Amino acid sequence: MTIVTRNAARLIRAAVFAGLASFAVAPAAHAAKISQQGQCSIKEGAPADPCKADRGRTATGVYPGKSHEACTEAKKLARTNLAARVANKACMAYTDCSKRCKVIESQ
Repeated sequence: MTIVTRNAARLIRAAVFAGLASFAVAPAAHAAKISQQGQCSIKEGAPADPCKADRGRTATGVYPGKSHEACTEAKKLARTNLAARVANKACMAYTDCSKRCKVIESQ
């Protein structure tokens, strides 16, 4: 085997190894991250005094994971975010967080 042939064989092996190594890493690099998005709102049936301005106001919260616990945490965050947006805190007694969580996949 000549020096040129040996070097060519090494380059080919290196290229094949690099290709296989990048293929093995590729699925991990593109794995989706899954989160739950919870939503809370002030019920439309909340009394006009003092909640007229806040009726129907909505807020969301996002928490990583796909479990029931992740959905619960997302709804807790949504409730906290809603409390920050509501003008009269007494209206928080009319909060509705019963909608199903939405699964969010991101790269």
